[in-house]
Amino acid sequence: MIGDVIITNSVLGILVFLIALKMDKYEKESIASLLKVFFLMIILTFLFGLLKFEIVGDKKFSILVKAYIEAGFFEELLKFSILTFAILRYKGDVNESFDVVVYITAIAIGFALEENIGYFLKFASPGFQWMKLTGDSSLYNEQFNNILVSRIIPGHVLFDVIGVYFIGSTMKNLKKPRLFSILPALICAVILHGTWNYLIFLNSSLFHVYIFLLTIMVTLSVVSLSNQSIFKKMYIKYETLIENNIFLLQSIEINGFNPLALINQLKKIEKNLSFISYLKGKEQEHFVQLMDNIFPTPISKHIQENFQYVEHNLSVIEKELDKYKERKYDWSYYLGIIIAFTMVTFIAIFLIYIVDYIIFGK
Repeated sequence: MIGDVIITNSVLGILVFLIALKMDKYEKESIASLLKVFFLMIILTFLFGLLKFEIVGDKKFSILVKAYIEAGFFEELLKFSILTFAILRYKGDVNESFDVVVYITAIAIGFALEENIGYFLKFASPGFQWMKLTGDSSLYNEQFNNILVSRIIPGHVLFDVIGVYFIGSTMKNLKKPRLFSILPALICAVILHGTWNYLIFLNSSLFHVYIFLLTIMVTLSVVSLSNQSIFKKMYIKYETLIENNIFLLQSIEINGFNPLALINQLKKIEKNLSFISYLKGKEQEHFVQLMDNIFPTPISKHIQENFQYVEHNLSVIEKELDKYKERKYDWSYYLGIIIAFTMVTFIAIFLIYIVDYIIFGK
């Protein structure tokens, strides 16, 4: 029975985690650190469940309290406590916007795995015991499949990734997240989590609309944080370089030379620097090499030696940035991410049905 749970949960967990790792294109996180956080979350979720049972037991609460306090607040408080630990413990690694997405995904999957095992043990045990006594697996199969359907949507990942947008967005010009930003992230996740549970308790038809809206919000959050990532560091570095050279051109006098044309070239390059956020894969490394190898600095020295060399190299950089500018209107990248997030559930359902067929022969 536990084997069934682990297999079916792992299918979805691996899919979601691979998407997060794939989108962390520029500075990969340590797999060892992520695994430590993942297993720590599993252990603490188990202990949290025991403590919750001891305190709450069979007490009856209103739907709002169960949704927003018992589930939403305390579960999110646990997950974001682990995220805070990860940020402080691995502060050298958590140094760009998308890093918080990768860590919260590992944390959310660890929590969901342990929680789902609890659901299976609680709601599929009668069918499993009946199957052991009689050999009739029909009740167990029904209970097993019902839980799969109700738990297959990765809710914890959805509202936690949306929540950490508040953390990642504070890292635009910083080397690490500001801890005060964890509070609005936590509040956001609590509200989204509570609403998720509340709609489930009411058996509301709006639940499917809510899932769709969360998927869109996750997509926008992930795309935004991915674009803010390491590009900010590159932007600041090259903006400073250009500003220094503009200052040199404005402050020096070279006989027989008017620096205005080169100043205009540099200002155009500076204006288009923001388009490096559209770099993909190894293009980042290529652009860094291009700037380091051919950007004329200090320009004043190169002007005296070879004006054509300076003008040509700046033109090469201009053309390179223009290529990235064209991607501003290329929606294929964003469409691909939206499709990935909306289709992951259908892929997971398909794979789980395959596992179900292999295990139960249905």
